[in-house]
Formats: sequence, C-alpha cells, structure tokens
Amino acid sequence: LLSDAVQKSPDTTMVFDIFTPAIGSICDAADIGRYNFQIQSNDGSCYQNVHPSEMQVYDFTEWVNLHPNGPANIRQFSLGNNPTFQLQFPASHNMDRWENNGGRVSLGRLGETVTLPLPTVLAENLGLDVPTSDEEAISIPRGIACGSPNEVANDLMLGGSTFGRGAFDAATARAQTTSNVILDAQKLNVWMELTLKAPDQLRQRVAWALAQLLVITPSAVEAAQRRMTEAFVAYYDIFVRHAFGNYRNILKEVTYSPMMGEMLSYVNSKSTAYIWQQEQRLEYADENFAREIMQLFSIGLHMMHSNGTEVVDPDTGTFVRTYTNDEISEYAKLYTGFEPRQRRGNIEDRMRQANMNPIDPMKLNAQTHDRTPKLGLNGQYIGDGLPLCSDIASQQQLFMKAGATYRLLGKSSLPQMLTEPTSWSSDESVRSNIDRLSVSEGSQLHQKLCGGSGDSCSFKGVVTLDQDLACNDANDPVCSINEPRVVEIGSSGVFYEYVRPPCARMSFYPNGRLMRTHQNRFHCEDPSVAEGAVACCQSGNGNAAVNSISTMIHFSGERMAFSDAVSACETEGLDVCLDLPTDCVFSNSCDSSVGQWTRGQCSVLAKIDVEGRVAVVHSLPQQVPNANIDPNIRQDTKSFFQVQWLDENDASGGSQPMSIGDFLANYEAQCANLGCQRDSSDNLCLCSTTRIDTQAIQDSSPSTSEVLQLRVGAVDPRSNSDMIRTDLGNGVAMYSTDGSLTMDSIFEVIDSNGITQWRRNIKSTVRIGSTNSPSISFRNAPHMISFTHPELRDVHHEVDAALDHYFYHQNMAPFLAIRMAQRFGISNPSPRYVHVMSKAFREGKYLDGSSGKSFGGGIYGDMGALVAAMLLDREARSYILDKDPAHGAMFEPFLRYLRLMRSLEFEMDEQNPFITFAQDLQLSIGQAPYEMPSVFSFFLPEYKSQDDLGDADLVCPECQVLTGPKVVTLMNAMLSLIKFGFDQAYGGFGRGTDNGRRIDQRVVGNTGFALGENMYSPGSSATAADVVNELSTLLTSGRLDSNKSTLLRRVYRETMQQTGDRNVAMINVQQSIIASPEFHTNSISDNNLGTRPAPVASTPSDKEYKAVIFVMLEGGYDSFNMLVPHQCSGNLVEQYESERGAIGLTDQERRLVIDAASSSQPCSQFALHPDLPIVHDLYEDGDLAFFANTGVFASSSMDKSNYFAETPIQLFAHNSMQRETKVMDVFDESSGSGVLGRLADVLTKKGYATNSITLDNPTETLAAPANSESPDPVIVSQFGAQSFNEKPATEIFDVHNDIGKKLNDQSDNYSSMFGESWSRSFVGGVDEAEQIKAQLDSAALGDHWPTNGNGLTRKLGVVSKMIQVQPSRGTDRGMFYTSLGGWDHHRLVKQNLQAKF
Repeated sequence: LLSDAVQKSPDTTMVFDIFTPAIGSICDAADIGRYNFQIQSNDGSCYQNVHPSEMQVYDFTEWVNLHPNGPANIRQFSLGNNPTFQLQFPASHNMDRWENNGGRVSLGRLGETVTLPLPTVLAENLGLDVPTSDEEAISIPRGIACGSPNEVANDLMLGGSTFGRGAFDAATARAQTTSNVILDAQKLNVWMELTLKAPDQLRQRVAWALAQLLVITPSAVEAAQRRMTEAFVAYYDIFVRHAFGNYRNILKEVTYSPMMGEMLSYVNSKSTAYIWQQEQRLEYADENFAREIMQLFSIGLHMMHSNGTEVVDPDTGTFVRTYTNDEISEYAKLYTGFEPRQRRGNIEDRMRQANMNPIDPMKLNAQTHDRTPKLGLNGQYIGDGLPLCSDIASQQQLFMKAGATYRLLGKSSLPQMLTEPTSWSSDESVRSNIDRLSVSEGSQLHQKLCGGSGDSCSFKGVVTLDQDLACNDANDPVCSINEPRVVEIGSSGVFYEYVRPPCARMSFYPNGRLMRTHQNRFHCEDPSVAEGAVACCQSGNGNAAVNSISTMIHFSGERMAFSDAVSACETEGLDVCLDLPTDCVFSNSCDSSVGQWTRGQCSVLAKIDVEGRVAVVHSLPQQVPNANIDPNIRQDTKSFFQVQWLDENDASGGSQPMSIGDFLANYEAQCANLGCQRDSSDNLCLCSTTRIDTQAIQDSSPSTSEVLQLRVGAVDPRSNSDMIRTDLGNGVAMYSTDGSLTMDSIFEVIDSNGITQWRRNIKSTVRIGSTNSPSISFRNAPHMISFTHPELRDVHHEVDAALDHYFYHQNMAPFLAIRMAQRFGISNPSPRYVHVMSKAFREGKYLDGSSGKSFGGGIYGDMGALVAAMLLDREARSYILDKDPAHGAMFEPFLRYLRLMRSLEFEMDEQNPFITFAQDLQLSIGQAPYEMPSVFSFFLPEYKSQDDLGDADLVCPECQVLTGPKVVTLMNAMLSLIKFGFDQAYGGFGRGTDNGRRIDQRVVGNTGFALGENMYSPGSSATAADVVNELSTLLTSGRLDSNKSTLLRRVYRETMQQTGDRNVAMINVQQSIIASPEFHTNSISDNNLGTRPAPVASTPSDKEYKAVIFVMLEGGYDSFNMLVPHQCSGNLVEQYESERGAIGLTDQERRLVIDAASSSQPCSQFALHPDLPIVHDLYEDGDLAFFANTGVFASSSMDKSNYFAETPIQLFAHNSMQRETKVMDVFDESSGSGVLGRLADVLTKKGYATNSITLDNPTETLAAPANSESPDPVIVSQFGAQSFNEKPATEIFDVHNDIGKKLNDQSDNYSSMFGESWSRSFVGGVDEAEQIKAQLDSAALGDHWPTNGNGLTRKLGVVSKMIQVQPSRGTDRGMFYTSLGGWDHHRLVKQNLQAKF
C-alpha cells in the first residue's frame, strides 16, 4: 500500500495519503486502531504514521476570530516574535475539538502543487473568457493565478521561507507576518541582487537610466506608504523588458501603469461632460500627466534640432517652446477614463482603496473618457493623418485586407472592445434570438482565425492578417458585409471580435440624419459613417412596418451608413422611418446603445465661448423633447475644445471674413452680426455652420512637406485595384481612379522618421455666417470617438494616436539622446554626438564602424540602436576626451558605491545573501533605487552648479547632490566598506552582526562583524606598483596620472614599513584612490597648483543679529485658500467664489479676518485659513506681512492671451516656476542669482558680515550675483554634521591629511572642471563638517521643541541652533533656505491644504 501511494503521489516525498482497506487488500485485525507506527517501503525508505492533518496546509483566517480564548492564541504561530507557521495542537485538548470545530480551510499538503480556478477578475483583466455557467466552466482550463510579469518563485534551495535566504514576503490587508523594516527593504534587496549579479548588466544599467527618466515618486503613491514591494518592481520591470526594445512600448506601458496613474493623479479622472451630467458640477480634466509626459518623458520644453541644439525664434531671439498650456489642457482630456483594475489573487495587495490594483495595467472606461476633439502639438488634432471613418466604411471589406486584426473572445460572444448588451452572451433566453456572423469553414478567413488544419484549430489571442484574403464562396455571409463586429469560427462556439483600424470623424457635417435609440435618445448623425442600425416602414408611413429585420441585416448589431440602410429597406419595398422595430423588445434583445437611422433631418451647430473655444450642439426637430436629446450634444453642453481659427485672408467662403480676435473683441455685437443666437443655458453664441470641403493641393508636383500638411489621412490604396499610381516626383506618389488630381486623390510620402504616410487631397473648413454677410471660419476638427455611442476600441485608438504625437515629434530622438547620455557619463554631449544617437533612434539601427556590426531592428524608436550609438560612438570611447576640461560627468553617488563593491569583488555572507542597508540612502547621499524625491528624479538634467562649471554654462546634474554633508556621508560609507566590510561601524551603510554595539573592537582589515566583504586580492607576489596599477584600472579606469600613482605607491610602502601587513597596505591604497577626483568623475584632473587654502577663522560679531528664513513649499502651492478676499471693491469676492467653487473657503470658514485698509490692495479685509490662527496673531502683532501679487508676471497687462509673447518664463513647468520663485528676477537683471543671494550681496557691501545656509541641498535662492563679495553658501544636513573618517584608535593611516588633500590640490585651467567640483566639495565639505559639528554640539534646543518631529521640524531645529551660535560664526546677518515638499495637490485640494495647515 505504501509503495502504491508513493507512485500515485509524485508531488511530494514528505507525506503520503493511504486509504484502507484498498481494493484487493485486507487489513490485519491487529493493525486496526494502531497509530504512530513506522513502516519501511520497498525502496528502503522509512515512514512514520501520523495524524491525517499532519503537514496539511490550512487557511485559518476564519478560526482566528472564532477561537474561544481569542485570536492571539492562533496568531502567535504566524505573527509572533518568532513565527514558525506551524500550529502545535495542545496535548491537553481532546481531538474532538480539532475534528468538530470549523473555521479552517484545507488547501493541500505541504510541498504539494495545488491547482486553483482562474479568478473571474483576473480572467477579465487578462482579456480571457469568463465561464457563465457550470457547464461552460468545465471546458475552461484551470491553473495557478498569474502574478506580476517576470515574477519568480521563492528559491527553496536558499532556505525557502526565511527572509534573506531566498524568500520574500508580502503583507496583506488582513495580516502582516514580516516587520516594516524588512518589508521596506525588500525592493532594494531585489534591485541590489540583480544589479551586482545579473548576467545582463547592460540591460540593468539601461533600466536604471530609464527609471530616472520616467519617475515614480514613493511619497506620491500608496504602495510606498503600505510598504509594498511588488508594485514597485513590476513598474521597474517595464524598463528591464524594453531596455533594448522600442521606446513607444515604454511610453504606453508607463501611461497605463496604475502607479503612474496614481502618482500623476489621472487615475479615475472623468470628462467634464460626464461630471456635468452626473453632478451638474463643472470640473476640468487633471493636467498633471499631460504636462509631465511632454516635459519629462518625451519632448522637453523647447524645440530642438536633431543635434539637440534649441531652435531660436528669429524675430524674438528666444527659444521656441514645444507646447503651451492650451496643449496641456487638450491632452489632459485624453487621460480621462483611466481606471484601476479590480483586485485579484496572487499579487501583493494592501491598498486601502477597494478596487485599486497596483500591478495590472489600468483599463479604460469609454463612458467617462472625454469624446471631444483634442488639438495637440504642432497644430495637430489627435486623429489628424488617419483616414475618415466614412472612407473606411466605403472601402470594400477592409477586414479581409492585410493588417486586419481580430481578438479572441473564447466561448463568450460578448465583445470586449465594442459595446453590446451583456444579455446577448450571458442570457440563454436572449442568446437564442441573436444572429451571430459565422465564418464558413473552408474560407480563407476561417483558415487564418482557426490557425490549424482539418477539424483541429489552434486559436491565438490576437490574429493579424499577413495578406489580403479573398471571398471564394458567394453564399458566405462574410462576403456580403462591409464590416463585422463579432464572428464565430464555423460552428466551433469560439468567437473573435474584429478591431477596426483607427479612423477619424469630422465634428461638423451637412445633411445630418436624426438617430433614435431604444432608450429614446436622439442625436444628429453624419450619414456617411457606418454608425446606425436599420428600421423600416411603408413609404410615407411613420410606423414600423415589420417586427423582424432579419432579412435586412446580416447579423445582430450590424452597423451601416445611411445610404446602406436605405438600400436594405428598399430591398423589402420599405423605407427608413422614425419608429423602432419591436421584435427585440419582446425578446429583450434590443441594443440600446446604437441608434436607428431615420428620415428625420437635423443639423450641427457651433457653440462659441468668450475665449474662442467651440462646443458641438445638435439641432433636432422641434418635436424631440430636450430631455430626450443625448446630453453630450445638447444645448447646455460644457464640452468645449480648441479649434484652429482661420484669419480673414484664409477664410473659406464669405464675402466679409473676419478674424476670431475681432469677433471676441466685440462678442455680443458680432454674435448678432453672424446671425447667431444666444443659448438658453450659458448665454453663449450658438451658430449655424456650413462645412466646405475643397481640393487642398492644386499643383501636380507637390513637395513632401506640402503633402504632410494635409490633415486627412487615407486607407492604404495599394490593394485597391481601381486606383492608379502616378509618380509625381519629389518623393511623392499619387493614387486616383483616372490619374487626375482631384479632391479624392491620395498621396503617398515617407516622412522624416521613415514612416509611410497616406494623405487625402482634401481640406475641410467650417464657416459661421452666410456667404454675403460677416463670417468667421475654422478648420473642421476631427475626433476619434463618437459623441453619443463611444466604443472602447476607439478610446484605445485615441490614446495610441496621442502617444504617437509625442513619440514621432522632432524632439523625441534628441531629447532621449541627451537624457541617456547624461545617465551614461556625458553631462554635456556635443551636437554631433546627439545627432548620431538621434539618427540611430530614428532609423532604428546603428552600424559600428570599427567592428562592422549592426545594432537594432530597423524600426523607429529602437532603444538598442540608440544605446549602441551612445556607447560605441567615438565620443564615448575616445580616451583623448578625458583630457577635455568640459568633457565627462560627475558619477551618480549611489553608482559610485556600487562600483566600489563590484570592482573589489564584494560578496555577502552565505547565511545572509541579500544586501540590506542600515541607512536611508536618499536622505544620506541623495540617491537610492525606488526613492526618487520628485517627478524630476534625483537631480535636474539642466542643473548648473555655482562654480566653474556653471560659469562655463555647463550642466552637472549630479552636482545638485554634491554637497558637503552628502560627500562626507558617502566617503565615510565607502571607507567603512573598504576597512571593515559591509558593517555599520564608522558610518558604514551595512548592518553589523552586533548592530554596531562593539565598535571599539573594529580593526582595519578585520571583517568579522560584517555581513559581507570585498574579496579582491592582488596576489601575494604583487609589488606596490602592481597593486596601484591594478586598483587604478579597477577604480578609475586607469586615469590616475604619474604623480598621483607615485603618491599611492608611497602609501603602500609606508604602510608595509609600519605594519608589515600587505592587506592593510592594499586597503590604504583603496582608501586613497576613492578620495581622488578620478574615482568620482570620468575625466582627468591635474591637481598641481598647491594646497587649497584653509578656511579663515571667524571673528565674533558684536552687532545685532538678524536672519531671513526662506521656506519653499515645493510642488505648486495653491495660496488661494491661505489668503482670501473678504471685503473688496468691485466683484473680487464674487469672482473668488465663482472661480474656486467647491475648493474655496466658504463664508463660515472665512472667520480669521485681517485688516489691509492701509495697503494698496483692492480689498480692505482678507480672510485667512481657519487652521492658521498663529499666522493671524503674528499679523495682528505686526510680526508678519504678506506680499501679494508678486511672482513671475513681467507686466501688469500680461494675461493668458498674451503671456506667450510677454514673458520668456515657462509658466507651465514645475521646475521653471519653482526656480523663478527662488530667483525672483523676472527681467533677468542679475542672471544666475537668487533673491537671498542678492540680499546677502547688498548687505555685505554695506559692511555687514553675512552668512548663507541651505539645508540638505544647494539652491538658486542663495546664489550671489557675479563678482559678489559675500561668502559662498554653506550646506548643512537636517541631521546635523557628521565628522569625516572617524576611525579606531589602532588605525594609523589618516586618508584626508596623509594623502586626500594632496590628491585634491588646486588645479589649473586645463584640468577637469568636474574633477575640480569634486575636489572643492570634498576638501571644503570635510573642513565645514568639523566646524559645523562643533557649533551644533555647543547649541541646545528648548524644552518646547518636539523631540520626534518631521522633516521640517528637524530642519528648523538646525536653523535654530545655527542662529544660537551666530556670535562664534562671526555673522550678524543670516540667510537660511529650507523646503517642505508635498504641496502639489491635483485632487482634494481643500482637504489636503487643511491637513497641511
């Protein structure tokens, strides 16, 4: 029996179930009732009889709450201090308690593989079929639920269930079995393991660079607050997967990422129309992501040439901007309708929001997505360049042409990208009345969709036709239709849905036809688009003639154009009519989402607001009640969009054309002059429209650029046998039916990105006003989604089309080339170098001249080609450029630490294989994976340091975190790693075996307290020169010059003389090298001009001390709930209430009132936020003032209509606006200086002893003007000061004084400027650290000071101490800068500000 059980239980060798008596066997009477006996199997293995529940795995969730003595008795086994996850049944308990009590669910035996049904939510998220009945469910495969992409199981060979030995944990909303510290560390454990050990190191390096470009900020996502791991690593894996793939895929996955959706606040954003319909409240789309995807992820702020140089406006001499706030607002509408997927199994889930799945790509909701036209970059609408939907409808069987796409639905016929009643698939009584289109067996389409031969099909998730197909059976219904929706593959019961290619529809059209749905909703439809169903009646009779329309359509839900509907009715001797067929009502099979064509006529009006935006309004017959008109196109619509108004010289038609400026300047009078009415809801101008389509190009030899100016695309005409191709020269070909140039001609060109474009020779404009009266005109705006019956398919198409706006923009290639070059060691890439990378990106390939090897797949946007060009171009490989003072970069701080570990062959202890850091590296050194402080990452790509690099107009992004405190912290950590291994002693980042308690026992070279160590050894026979040369190669790529190498050899020899220990001598050389500028930069420094001057001792000041403290509220602080109009002249209060709406302060909340009668403000009284009584009291006591109406406005006449020309400042970029707030120099009178820097300069010139201090990071606020006499700003850590290189008393070598200063002596003008920045920061930072530490140690905070305050409390505590010790610092005027983050509120503004206040 035992042997038989072993054979039948292959999943586990730990435990076997034996059921007795088995067939053909009889138990010995003496054995019945025996237990705990042992038995030997035939193969010699010994097994012991145990209770049937032994080694069984249970879910105890319910029993925890049912246990008579409380949940703690059960939780102790998994949540106690020493969890074993094994429940010990008390020997004192009767076994009946185990057998009879419920509350537990058996999952299987330990070590056994268990199959579970695929959860419905997961199946829907993955686009799989969901069983609708038990019978159907039998045929659905079952298996373990998927985790996140690329997820791997815990490595049982490393210990399995032990953290740090191959296993990771995930807390849930119900339970947490691992400490917060460990949960926080997990994602960095994973990152370090892959970064140091993965075989695809270049892929990992590219992913790290991309992660710093498309940033997730932990402070802005709940996953970080809930200490989740999987959400972060799943997002990061986007960059790992596509490191050498296509950047377009990266943009799309990031756009659909729920992490990005939450961070940039567009998840659950809804259209203005939807919110107005549901809540009668006016709300506009969130603009956050729409701005950042352009500025930070794709095209930047200014237009660029292919070589990365910025385009200059020849008239103004200023850089040409890539976008304005108009484009931001328009694209913001695109990102409405994004919603998180539902929760599902097998992913980490601790989210407070019930339906927030942070792993799976977000889904789109067609109902909440904005449907209006969207005018984007370079005057392009989303939908420009696409064929018109009416042209697609007129094409013969496009669904049979190459490129046609079908998505597998499985056993369910309910489409996922199209709208149909769910009852058509789920309700058997309804399903039997639905006619589905069946693809005949033996047809070419059947062969493609079946994917097999004979009776055997192999269905693919997505099928794209690779060639044109023909209909070879006239009786096949597929041969008679224009476009399918859902098709059944023969009689298999398996369905596909057809995904029509993207197309555009014009907003304004003539000869509109009234549409009516079964919901009794009406709208006016373009008769040329295939968007309606058919209803027929006797000619002249408004009543439906027949109940059944089965003879007029080919399948249920078929859509057709108006002319096709007329033909279908005429086939039966009928006509289209107003009444709807009733047969579907009785069978519950009506499709209420689709309208029926009627003979009713209607028109499309334009509603124009006072800013020149337009909304579409459908004018229907008077007998249609207003309540029955679809709200999206009703007269009270709030769905306005930007249009391209034509000036009077370009207007179409009218004899008295005017510009939109003239119209808006005299809105009321001109509205009447145009023959327009005022709408009843908003009192806005409501006008009749005339659509005018003309032939755009008259010249028979147009240029490629002229063709690309055409906005209407076309279906690929090459497979249309009726079309004749004519080569027009200039890279232009024309297709037409007779070879002549007409409005219907189609042009073929290849654009600058190598993409074939098809353009129809048509220009469509809309005129308001009659031919013989004043008129205004605009380009007819295309849109991709139906105003009244949106399809999810078209929403996805629209998002794709918008991403192409960024992806194919002329800036995309040079923008990405510059950003990647900066992350790979060239902060200021030359125009030639950028052009090489841009060319590789655009062409999708790069040919290495030295090896003859080609990289990339030849497709635009290929990251592999760009990376190859970046790394293999001569500018990246030439060692001669190491001598160029402006070439190279400062290395990223965290990568310097990693490079030290990798170069010195670091290995963790076998019992603790994963690296866990004991410090918050982001706060300590300014960089750590998954810890980006803002959407701008760790440092700004355009950052210019306040030193020689900045003076030379060179950027140094990493210099933004090159501060004295961070330099000292990083150096101490690296010195500790070299001397003591991965320990926390003396500033180390590791965790020692004793948690640093026995620091006095640390000895250089002894790593006994460390959990990891450097294994590098030069060999017992290596000389001093050998050691120095090899370490120079490993740590500086051989950049150390002969003088520095001589100094290092001397260090080695002197250590040998003092200690006789080759290992310590090697360690001292390593210490010395990491102090050199060559370790921290990738250029050569010539430090040959002598010792840097020591800091001058301060003379105590006897003057009265005063200080200014500048606290920057970072993120885009909204001040209109802090200082609010209360008693004002004019209508300022009413304007405040109208503009702020629900987020403004109410009358009851405006109770803290301050007097401003003596000011020049238009208000005699202002109100403060009710949570700011201390601010109120300070104002009343004369200790606080408000500066209102200050900022970046260049003139009092600047407004939203002229700011583009009035100010050079980029008003719609966070970094630009924050910089201007710190600089306050809108007229650029003191370029490069900050407001406090100029203040310090003035005070210094007046004889005051000034001192400027910034907390943690450098800031433009303290930057002094050129030739200023004020002292340089000092950077102090919010955690105080840390001494450099504290060491054991037994250590003789002093790296700073013995060699560090010498390696960083002053340099000449031909030395690396990046190296000089390092040397100044290192030597100055060490000196400042000692001074500031002594000063802070001598100061104490009062008892009123919080002991465990937040970041701002810590920072202000340091400021308070520095003010205390100002006499010893010799200053009488102090300038302090600090910041407080988290003020970028895009939602819940009022609630969030209240929490902040």
